[in-house]
Amino acid sequence: MFNSLNDVLKYKANRIITKRIEPYDVIESAKKFYDVVDYTFTGRNKFEILEEFLTELKSLKVAGMGLYMKNVNKFYLLKIKENSGRKSNIELLHTLLISDEYGFSEEEQINQDGITYSTNTDYAIEQIDMGKAEASFIIL
Repeated sequence: MFNSLNDVLKYKANRIITKRIEPYDVIESAKKFYDVVDYTFTGRNKFEILEEFLTELKSLKVAGMGLYMKNVNKFYLLKIKENSGRKSNIELLHTLLISDEYGFSEEEQINQDGITYSTNTDYAIEQIDMGKAEASFIIL
């Protein structure tokens, strides 16, 4: 589907990490570059909290995204700490986290090896709930 990393960076979609990665490492590396707000949920209030989380995500005035991870009962709102020039939110995600922190090569990102892309937010969340992915970065 993609011919270059530039094609990946232009694709506005959720990033679903399927390669094994520790949730602690994901959130700690995100905290280096993003202000993090968590939305803790239980089995009873998950969908209410999800709705609140998505509403806040849609209303962000700065570069940011959502994060949902396997075996963690929280949704995270990530707001970029500092303006990084003219890079898009997706470029920042790939540069700061996916490439540098999580070690994905350009080839892996282009070939969707350990990472997939989907415009369907429900799908990105379901992949976590079904245990098929480690983390989903929600980009609206």
